[in-house]
Amino acid sequence: MQDLLPEAAAGLATWDEELNLGGLTALSAEAAEALVPHTGRLWLGGIAVLDAEDSVAVATALARKRGHVALPALKSLSPKTLSALLGKDDIGLPDIESIEFISEPDGTPTEDFVMPEGFLDRQRRGGR
Repeated sequence: MQDLLPEAAAGLATWDEELNLGGLTALSAEAAEALVPHTGRLWLGGIAVLDAEDSVAVATALARKRGHVALPALKSLSPKTLSALLGKDDIGLPDIESIEFISEPDGTPTEDFVMPEGFLDRQRRGGR
């Protein structure tokens, strides 16, 4: 698992251009929180699974980040984690139909996922 130290993430967040962190395969909540001030595009092309116990916190932090966030390789995550990501208008995800839902990482019961109104239209228009 290739992760990013929160201190390194804080340093990277000062860069206002695109950050291509495609080599990361995991991201902690602390590192995601440290990236929130970054205003440029954030490319997280190596993250395929968000299944750590803090995945909802990671998604919540990424949703608060200004600028586009791309997770093009995402293949599986829990409904709560996806809901948190979809709180961001400028999020790039694979086609929603290709994502596998897993159990909630914190052990809470998995709920049915409800697609936010207008998300599929936004994704079809290229909001990935």
